Amino acid sequence: MFLAFRIIAGFGMGGLLPALNTYLAEFLNISIRGMYLVLLEASWAVGSIILGVFHLLFKNTLTWRGDYLFFISGLIPLIFIMFMHESPKYLLIKKRYDKIQKLYNTDGSDIILPVNSKKYRVSDLFRDNHMKITLNVWLLWFTMSIGYYGIFVWIKSILISKNISVLSADWYTFYMFVAQLPGYLLAALLIEKVGRRKSLLFFMIGTGVSSLAFAFVSTQIQVLIFSLIVSVFCLGAWGITYAYTPELYPTHIRGIGNGSASAITRFAGFLAPYYTSFFLEHSITVGLVGIAILFVITGILNFLFLPETMNKEVN
Repeated sequence: MFLAFRIIAGFGMGGLLPALNTYLAEFLNISIRGMYLVLLEASWAVGSIILGVFHLLFKNTLTWRGDYLFFISGLIPLIFIMFMHESPKYLLIKKRYDKIQKLYNTDGSDIILPVNSKKYRVSDLFRDNHMKITLNVWLLWFTMSIGYYGIFVWIKSILISKNISVLSADWYTFYMFVAQLPGYLLAALLIEKVGRRKSLLFFMIGTGVSSLAFAFVSTQIQVLIFSLIVSVFCLGAWGITYAYTPELYPTHIRGIGNGSASAITRFAGFLAPYYTSFFLEHSITVGLVGIAILFVITGILNFLFLPETMNKEVN
């Protein structure tokens, strides 16, 4: 039963996350689009912090099952989703001019130029100039998932392997959740100041270097400091990834591009815990070094081959 319900939850999260940033990207002005998309992803950190507080307060009375009660709050957004409208870009593709007129008091001619309304498939992500983008985006999402889930799913075990007590490991994990928020906020600031490519490179290299340092530190204060730094850089990179990806594709394949990238994330998220568990039995230092190298390589490749989208309208 546990496995069955986790599969259902995974199915829901796997579809929900890429749908959200795809949807929001089609509404935002170019001057704030990147920042707001990063802030949207920052809700992940807010939820993690609230869940962390819930766990620390009630773990002795409700056990791990109590953590799942928190997710009942996930039903609340359903109320708001029922009143949300489709974006004008999507409605124009579907030629729903009546709906555009009703919702936005215009026939759509002053919102966006008409676009090709033919049906598109995943294979279209590898045609024309989309192939280079797709391969780099898939590598980016794979790396992010391997790094995030590879570290955070097993973080208590990693901390214990570094001689942190079980009680302290709980608090260290909570502090890492808290550190995610400034990572997102810094990413939201930089993405509109220096651009997507430079910001992503900064956070990817930062995650790689801090993961490398985290692999070799041994004292409690060093472990705490570098675990927090890893959180800041890793989640900053996540925020930019979620903001950058929908900007790289035109409207007619934005959902496909974003959704397929998320599918790569789920695949990597499946592999990541096994990767870390293997190295926990052998050498977690080697495992963390591998993650660090992957982040650095991915960051450099994305910087070299992905276009800058700051201050550019999405088609």
